[in-house]
Amino acid sequence: MLLHGAMQDLIPLLKEGFGELWQEIYAPATTRILGYIPLKRVRSVWERLHDPEKLTPNLSPKKLSGVLKAVGSNREGQDLIFRELSRNGQQFVYDLSVVFTRSEGINIAEMGYNRDHVYVPQINLSLLYSVDKGIPTMIRALPGSIKDITSLYNSLRESGIEGKILILDRGFFSKDAVALLLEQEISFLLPARRNSELYDRRIHLTGHFFYRERLIRFGKRRVEVSSAVVWRISLIPIKMC
Repeated sequence: MLLHGAMQDLIPLLKEGFGELWQEIYAPATTRILGYIPLKRVRSVWERLHDPEKLTPNLSPKKLSGVLKAVGSNREGQDLIFRELSRNGQQFVYDLSVVFTRSEGINIAEMGYNRDHVYVPQINLSLLYSVDKGIPTMIRALPGSIKDITSLYNSLRESGIEGKILILDRGFFSKDAVALLLEQEISFLLPARRNSELYDRRIHLTGHFFYRERLIRFGKRRVEVSSAVVWRISLIPIKMC
């Protein structure tokens, strides 16, 4: 009943985005929350759960395998879910990770850049997380050869977070990334790379605040990046005696 109550807001979206397959998505998702359950055991676990809706999903392994393939290829249905999850949030964190694989037959497993410099086919995973709601609002598997700026562009276009705040790590810092964020009318917090020329411009530390019982002095300065004006902020933690 707890899981059923938590899923109520998603049921209308599943019906709209995935049509008659929604029950075959709902049931495995509910059972997977309980732990890792292979497709061949989903039916037996589902039948032991209380079902207030009296659903009749087809939970044969063959059917579920087809459902997973259909869900993975239905970008419109996925975008509908992601946009609704992002609708009420104001602050989001975006990051990109990789999964290495030597499995054959995975079309999106390609050679690409990674910080570990591992020369193995990889799959990029992009994740958008709502700080306000404390939940992931988008996850997307991308070809391993796609660059960070390209993945960021595609993710922002699909997530619908225009006018909100995006937090990124310094791996995304570039003039192209700043220009993209400004074009999308997204407020953002993006650390500069350690070798950035922005550090050559002096900032006076005129303010302060406390973070986790540590004094942080800060200053800010307007600078021009990609023909636009942005704020550069400098933070220096002060060790308290």
